[in-house]
Amino acid sequence: MNKSDEVYCFAQVADNNSAGFPLSRLRSINGGSGELILAIDEPTGNVDAITLTTGADELTAAMQLCRALSEATRNTQSNVVVLANAAAATATVTIVNEITGCSTIA
Repeated sequence: MNKSDEVYCFAQVADNNSAGFPLSRLRSINGGSGELILAIDEPTGNVDAITLTTGADELTAAMQLCRALSEATRNTQSNVVVLANAAAATATVTIVNEITGCSTIA
């Protein structure tokens, strides 16, 4: 895969508080009570964490997210995935229904 084929993921907690990363840097997805925590490798060697809020069933949310990201790698029309946009004008925009927003980016 070259850079032009790379899928980029974005999440936003609020205006002026967002993060984007290439999908190839996603290290893990961990489920908690009503949340998914994504660990992202940074070029500096650090690991960032993005916490996505979910409904009561974080396992379903994780499975839907994995399917959606897998599909995104096959889609040649768009290489941008919005994980969560809490600052959307009308409502939170997410890639899957079970993700209800983004609570932290650290």
